[in-house]
Order: sequence, then C-alpha cells, then structure tokens
Amino acid sequence: MTKLQFIGQRSAKPNFSCRDYASGEKLSDLIHKIGHDIGNPLTSIISLGSLLQRICSESQSSSQNEMFNNDKLSLYLDSMVKEAWRIGSINERMVILLSNRPNNQELAPVARICERAIQKLQNTDEFENINVDFELSSEELSIQIDPAQFQVLISELLRNAYEWSKDLESESSISVVAFTDKEGKTNIEINNEFDANLPKDLESLFLPFEKGSSSSKNIGLGLTVAWAIVERAGGSVEISERAIAAKRIFTTRIAVPSKLVEIDLSSNQNIKKDDDSQIPQETSVLIIEDESTVATAIARILSVTLGKQSSLETKIVSGKEALELFKNNKYFDAILCDLNLADINGMEIYQYLQKESPDVVQRLAFVTGDQNTPEIQHFLKSSGCPYLHKPFETEDLLEIVTKLVLHSSQSRARKL
Repeated sequence: MTKLQFIGQRSAKPNFSCRDYASGEKLSDLIHKIGHDIGNPLTSIISLGSLLQRICSESQSSSQNEMFNNDKLSLYLDSMVKEAWRIGSINERMVILLSNRPNNQELAPVARICERAIQKLQNTDEFENINVDFELSSEELSIQIDPAQFQVLISELLRNAYEWSKDLESESSISVVAFTDKEGKTNIEINNEFDANLPKDLESLFLPFEKGSSSSKNIGLGLTVAWAIVERAGGSVEISERAIAAKRIFTTRIAVPSKLVEIDLSSNQNIKKDDDSQIPQETSVLIIEDESTVATAIARILSVTLGKQSSLETKIVSGKEALELFKNNKYFDAILCDLNLADINGMEIYQYLQKESPDVVQRLAFVTGDQNTPEIQHFLKSSGCPYLHKPFETEDLLEIVTKLVLHSSQSRARKL
C-alpha cells in the first residue's frame, strides 16, 4: 500500500448530534443500511442451519458422512455462533445510537472495565496476537457513564484501532492511556500506528458507515456509536492523525466527567470468590425462564461445564412454579431468574424472597434483555444482585453461577 505523504498533525471532532439520526430521512437511511448488514449474517446462519438440517434428516451416504465429521460440524457451528454475535452487536449499536431513554449514569471504574474489554477482545481469534498496552494514572480513576455502554465504547475503539493497524508489515501495538485532565474530566486515549489513506475531512469518519480502512470488516459504526455514548454522558470525542519519525499514529481521545473515589471493583457482581474454594460435589441450579430455547441453552451450557466438576442438577420453571418451590423451602445453590416473565416478573419474585426468605436473595442472579428502562436500571442497582444482559457470553454466565454456588457452599459450611 502506498503511504499518503503527510507531515505534521490534524484533528477533528464530530460536527453533529447523534439525536439527528433518531427521526426523518437520516433514520430511514440508517434503517435500510442496517437491514442490509443484518441480512448478510442472517443468510449465513439460515444457509448453514438448512445444511445441517438436511444432513441430519436424509439417509447418511458416505459423502454426507464425510461432510458431517466432527471437524466440519464444529466449523459450521462456530460460524453460526459468530454470525449470531455479529447480529447481536449490530442490534446493540442501533439501540445505543437511537434510544431516547435516559442512561444508567453511575461512577464506572475505568481500570476494571478497560481491562475487561481488552481481555475479551484478546480472547477472540483475530485479536489473539495483538499487544495492547494499558497505562492508568490512578487505580481509583472513574468515569460518570453507563458501565455497560462504557465497555461497548472501549471495545469499539479497540476494534477500530486493530482494523487500522492490522495491515502493517511490521508488528505494532495498541496503547490505551487513561488520566484526569485539568478540568477534572477522565480522558482515555487509544493510539495505534496505521498505514491507510484517511479522507481529507477527518470529521466524516464520525458519520455512520464511514470506514478508516477499505479492508476493514467493520460496518463503520464504531466512531458513531462511541460519539453517541460519550455525547449522552456530557463528554467529547476527538480524533487525530500525526506523524512521528517514520510512523503515522492515529489517536482517539474521549473526555467525560469523572471523580476520584474509592471504587468497589467487583461492580454489580458483589459476591467475592475465594481462590481456594472448590465447587461442591453436588450442585443445584434453578432456571426461572419462560423462553424454552434460552432456558435449555443455559442448562446445557452448565451441564457441559460445571457438570464436569460436580454432580449438577438443573431445574427449569416458570415464575409461578418458582414461587411454589420457594414456599416449600426447596434449596438451590444458584438461581437464575429472567426479569421479564409471562406469568410473574422477576422483580415480584425478588420482592417475595426479600420478605419471606431473604437468605435466598444471596443466591439469586437476574437475566434481562432490556436494562435500558429507568425502572429496570433502578431495580438492578438497588437489588445488589448480579445480572446478565442478553445476549451474554458463556464465560459471563459461568462466572456468575460459579460465584453463587461458592457463596452457597461457604454459607452452608459456616452454619455447620
């Protein structure tokens, strides 16, 4: 690739509000483009699913057996999972960009969330060999923002940095620097070396579907979504391009109101895990969920993971069935409860347990597909219970259930 001859430095900030895309012609254009981008992974999932259905339903010839070997089956399923996550990511970005609901503003720990975002990306195949340097001016540094959206923000900016630097012939690293400026705002800088011909007007990179690299697989919403999150938090975003010796560096800097406070780094996962603790030999998990596919998936995931460490019993029930079990003092080491149930919602179950069996609340976690409503935000924060937001990753599910089970085991041991 031929380098653009550039000497010095230039920078840009977004010259529009993301609220402009919530109505009118801009919204219509956005919906059509998003529909197209969702259509691609959906086509992949449907095609691969149809192929697997056909292989399973038809008589198995030798050639079909060859197609259906374990290696290829694993490859098909892996592709379907990746495409499903791709759809989930696009949906999440759309909600962030277009939602008019008030954010769940709170003091979010910068260190914990940045490190979690970096670790999650490095656990994926494409980021496995990417070096990310993280420099923090203070371990107590925090940021006044929605914690879930803050992690999305960091992930989007890291993905952008990776896409813009991956074509370099030499190895390069991505640096993340967090500090407090003179105005008392938390600044986070993400720097990467790059070798792409950026547009003359850098401001255009903030627009939906604009890409910094023609080879990028991203759909071009990263900076738009980042700006939407920061704008709602009352902050600012600036991108810059500069030449340092023979290198060209691209920097994205966000600045958001912050405070230096003592922070509970366990966040909403308020159950501490003892590193020396072991999963008990017998474990029981109650799944309160009326979506059978979701409930079955959770049960199977736990079976092939925790089930290898313990004799595991999982029970799937509705909200009303769960209340009957609680009334009869049925014990479970961990309880996963969907908030939006058809017969009785998770908040009502929580209220019942708080009144009748407060000790059970210590073994309770919630699952929700909508944490953006003020009512749910307030409830999740005030309950003190850990929670998962759909769609969730297997590692997050296992982390919460493991902590609940260990807490249950430790509580029982103290009573003996």
